[in-house]
Amino acid sequence: ERGARGGRRDDLEQTRAAVFDLVETYRRSARTPGAGEAVEIVRGAAALRQRLRQLQDGTRREMLWFCKAGYVAMPPESNQEQFAAHARGVLYRTLYEQAYFDDPNAVDNVVKGVLVGEVARAVPQLPLRMAIADRSVAVLPLNSSGAPGNPRDLRAAVVRRSSLLEALIALFEHYWEVGAPLRVTEEGRIGGAGPTDPAAPVAEDRHLLSLMVAGMTDEAIAGQLRVSKRTVQRRIQGLMSLAGVATRMQLGWHAARRNWL
Repeated sequence: ERGARGGRRDDLEQTRAAVFDLVETYRRSARTPGAGEAVEIVRGAAALRQRLRQLQDGTRREMLWFCKAGYVAMPPESNQEQFAAHARGVLYRTLYEQAYFDDPNAVDNVVKGVLVGEVARAVPQLPLRMAIADRSVAVLPLNSSGAPGNPRDLRAAVVRRSSLLEALIALFEHYWEVGAPLRVTEEGRIGGAGPTDPAAPVAEDRHLLSLMVAGMTDEAIAGQLRVSKRTVQRRIQGLMSLAGVATRMQLGWHAARRNWL
């Protein structure tokens, strides 16, 4: 399993590097007829934050987001433009990576978004940060996520209609296809509607499952459920027995297939 995780990290880094190489290639040479350069470079966290706000203010149909852990320009709780966009009828489709939920406020932020119309899914890891508006323009930071450095040194690419933009949209759709849906219960918790499967787990365990599939650690799940880490691990083992599987990955797949989430 450790080797598989290492292989996944290598694949993600290769994907990130390939995307950034394409950005640099387009920045140097590609032009869209009548629209100037296909790639514009924005420098500084303040400029990136302003561009993200403008991007959302101008969106009319759909926003696509890759949300990695932490942030480089805009704290999630400060993104009021999302709520204004929802009020205009804009659809937000957002992918969250596992490490995003290490932040104790992450679940509350996701719940707030879903309650106003955001469609959210979770994946183990994302190769980069990215926002795409109306499938016509994308914004993605270019600095390594492991070394944010000085905010003034932050660089981001604004990618307009081009084959590069089409590749970024395809990348989003690929991750979206394999993401686990994140729903919100009537109580305002991440979870799902009651399944029809008579062998399905009870509501509390479905809530635990949804947090596990979202990629939260056992410690984070214990904090959300206000139980001990050992209790979380014991309940997960019980769910694995109920599903007849041997690993947590298999449990997540089984739960999604049986509509337990």
